[in-house]
Amino acid sequence: MVVKDIIFLILICLIFPKTIYAYLDPGTGSYIAQIIVASLLGVSYLVTNSRKKIKTFFAGLFSKLQRGKKNNDRQH
Repeated sequence: MVVKDIIFLILICLIFPKTIYAYLDPGTGSYIAQIIVASLLGVSYLVTNSRKKIKTFFAGLFSKLQRGKKNNDRQH
């Protein structure tokens, strides 16, 4: 519900724009671009690092299960 309200307000602001007397210098634009690039790189690192940790965890878990199964087969 909140997301729909926010989207509605953004659409209203885009449909009925008001004149704004402001100056956006090139430094601000490059700063925003830098933030976007850093965010994308940070998210990609987080996903890659998390995937490796999860993969290592499950690989260790399954190897322990297989070792336990082999030990049970030897005992019987």
